[in-house]
Amino acid sequence: MDLAYIHDGYTRNGHIKAVPGLHPEVKFTFRPATAAQVELILGKTRREQNDDAVTSFHSQVIASHVIEWDIQDEKKRPLEIKVDKIRRLQSGVFGKLFGMVIGQIPSEETPQEGQPDSSLDYVALVNGITTEEAEAKN
Repeated sequence: MDLAYIHDGYTRNGHIKAVPGLHPEVKFTFRPATAAQVELILGKTRREQNDDAVTSFHSQVIASHVIEWDIQDEKKRPLEIKVDKIRRLQSGVFGKLFGMVIGQIPSEETPQEGQPDSSLDYVALVNGITTEEAEAKN
């Protein structure tokens, strides 16, 4: 349930669609940042001159708000939600996680049961295959 008011303990489920050739689908649960927290986060981001420090700070924000995720390491083990791991995420995943945590972008829709993922239409088109074949490869 989406609420305009963020009470203690309130969580949301997040979803990032897979982008073939870049990253897999990511599902996660997070505590959205409040308006006061977002102002502090954005203020510190604007004041910081060092890009690496901004990445570290944003990684800390993500680590503080994401409760669980389905991201795995190269050996298919669950990846810990820690700053050093978050810094190494694909940039698209990193940016979307951060944007969702601070309430700047919505969770991406999950395909409904039996409904194909529209991103597979593109994969099928450029590879000259059917959507079903693209789904099987994904």
